Amino acid sequence: GWFIKAGWDIKAGGFIKTGAFIKAGGHINAGGYIKTGWFIKAGWDIKAGGFIKTDGYIEADGYIEVGEDYGIYAGLNIRLSMQKKFGYITADSKPNNIMCGYWKEAEKTNEQ
Repeated sequence: GWFIKAGWDIKAGGFIKTGAFIKAGGHINAGGYIKTGWFIKAGWDIKAGGFIKTDGYIEADGYIEVGEDYGIYAGLNIRLSMQKKFGYITADSKPNNIMCGYWKEAEKTNEQ
């Protein structure tokens, strides 16, 4: 289908694939790969047993992790001049294996 949207977690034993976007208030966890057309956004962590690919951006308030020997690909159909705006990857720490996309530091808020 076009999208998957959940108020909390999205979990699959195999792959997760949509034409548009994947958005979760909690974790996104797939035993296989995660692939979507527009963007992937999680309120917590994003974890895949395979690769993570999107034509747009990837955002996680927690960490992003892919399977051993797999890569993270963001901005696959974005012009190079637009990577910082639409083809970025952001999380609480820089993930390993970024193959395509612009790493963007997560914005920190001062909690008192």
